[in-house]
Amino acid sequence: MSHPPSSSVVVVFALVFSCTASAFLQSGQSLLLSHGTYGGAPAMRRPFAHHHFADRRHEHHQQQRKHGGCERHERRRRSRMHANAFSEEDSYATLAGLEEKQGSSDLGLKVVSKAIDTLFAFEPFFDYMVVEAREKIVKRSYTLGVGWAENVDGMRRNMDELQGEYDRLLDAKVSTPSYYYAPFHCYPEGNLSWQAALEVEPSAICVHADIYTGKKGVYERHGDDKLRGNFHQRMKEMLKGPEPKDILDIGCSTGLSTLKLAETFPLARITGVDLSPHMLAVGRYFLRTREEQRHARGRVEYLHAAGEMTGMGDASMDLVSLSLTSHELPAEATREVFREAFRVLRPGGAISFMDMNPQSPAFQKLANNPFAFAGFKSTEPYLQEYISLDLGKELEAAGFRNPEVRSNSTRHRTCVAYVDK
Repeated sequence: MSHPPSSSVVVVFALVFSCTASAFLQSGQSLLLSHGTYGGAPAMRRPFAHHHFADRRHEHHQQQRKHGGCERHERRRRSRMHANAFSEEDSYATLAGLEEKQGSSDLGLKVVSKAIDTLFAFEPFFDYMVVEAREKIVKRSYTLGVGWAENVDGMRRNMDELQGEYDRLLDAKVSTPSYYYAPFHCYPEGNLSWQAALEVEPSAICVHADIYTGKKGVYERHGDDKLRGNFHQRMKEMLKGPEPKDILDIGCSTGLSTLKLAETFPLARITGVDLSPHMLAVGRYFLRTREEQRHARGRVEYLHAAGEMTGMGDASMDLVSLSLTSHELPAEATREVFREAFRVLRPGGAISFMDMNPQSPAFQKLANNPFAFAGFKSTEPYLQEYISLDLGKELEAAGFRNPEVRSNSTRHRTCVAYVDK
């Protein structure tokens, strides 16, 4: 296992990279906030203000941590080390579709990659990058007319109602796997926090604002909606048979993907499951209070459950959907989710998922930029496991047939596979 760098090592790194510091900071910060995952905004390390609100999740999760987690600082450190781990096999060689690099240039790239990964694992440096990146993404929100602070502060004023939704959704029987306690998207408590849940919507708008503009530094308000819409358009093009009536949305977060499914399939019943009761509470609150979600009331239900063990009956679903979920899972968890999807699907049913495409030119360009890729990996603890996974092979191993893949953006792919009739 690697170890955190000493101060002397950091000084050496600083000297080595001083000539490219400006480009380093810019590319690293941009990837902390903008590569095309759903993302959460990079979270500052300052505690989230709850005002009078008592976050009653701690007792439940502290009990679970005795069996699979560890203290917050140790989780952050280990997760960072996991995300930035350097082995004899350089990370680029694990990317599907990338040619193996050879010769002296390969050695130089390995050395640079290792050094930069280690620098990102140095917490003071990482925290500085996070604060800078957060300021940029919040500023972007105002250019898009989102109003970051207004959105988040408005939700904070309804914390009593959100807590009520949380209490109704929380299933004490759900065992949270240890991997889920890792910091995601720079939130120290990952998805098990109110800050992450309250910032999902403005984050999604901001990080996907440049996907379809085709120009660096040019953003549009509806990039996230286009991404999800294109996913469903590709999905419908590939799906065979009648429209699904019962749909399971795994890793639904606050319901952005669930509501899009309800819009795409207006006669379907959709169940969204997630391991974060915070995310689910926000989703249920929106479903109850937002007029634009009125069409989904009575058809959408949110449940606290793991994607590996949803609690759905055998052969009870026509479609299982995963939107921007797989890259946040360890490889074995992805395999378990595929097996669970196969179990709950009816004969002739389908699994459909959308996520980043490691084989795309945009992703390959990212992977060949050690600065940017190190920044990205530092916020996504299971990224290398995702990009190393042969998804077609894993789907077939779970029992699915005829997997088909199509692009739905320059960075993302849609995959559909089937259960035999």
